[in-house]
Amino acid sequence: MTEDWRRVENPAQGEALMFVETSAESGGSRVVVEVEVQPGGGPAPHAHRPEETFELVSGAVELLLDGSRRPLEPGVPVVVAPGRLHTFTNPGDELAKVKVTVVPPMDFERIMRALAGLQRDGRLPPPGGRPSEPALMASLAVRNDYYQPPLPRPLWRLLMGAMAPFGRRACEEALKHYDREHPAPGERSP
Repeated sequence: MTEDWRRVENPAQGEALMFVETSAESGGSRVVVEVEVQPGGGPAPHAHRPEETFELVSGAVELLLDGSRRPLEPGVPVVVAPGRLHTFTNPGDELAKVKVTVVPPMDFERIMRALAGLQRDGRLPPPGGRPSEPALMASLAVRNDYYQPPLPRPLWRLLMGAMAPFGRRACEEALKHYDREHPAPGERSP
């Protein structure tokens, strides 16, 4: 039986995330998530403080890393060091799956849950759109030292840092609202 609290869907990005190992379950060392990527789906190019390791589970997934595209191959993990610009996409016609390990986990799980919930509730624009709550988004970005082009990184950090305090309360409320209760490590849900 699938534990519902482990699955997060974000149809605007063409993704569904299944948390294989949470930060709590790993003792705070990592988060492991299996990402289902719809054809053409995937996040916008971005960079952040945590390191990510990508491993193809099924289908076709391309990794864009520092401007170069490369297909992921089964059994060949690819490590993306902290701060490197990257994304992944599904260039195929069928659902693809990729396992992503995030080290250190920081607030990755909670932020992914919040972003999916905000998207579902219409509080985020479609990809590429202008956010209606920029201070909330800035506060979420600052939590994991997240960066997204096209602005140069120093300007991005300056703007996000300036706006984040104004969105801190909304950020905390979103993280609390969209985070799901789940069993403590070692416990099974009914």
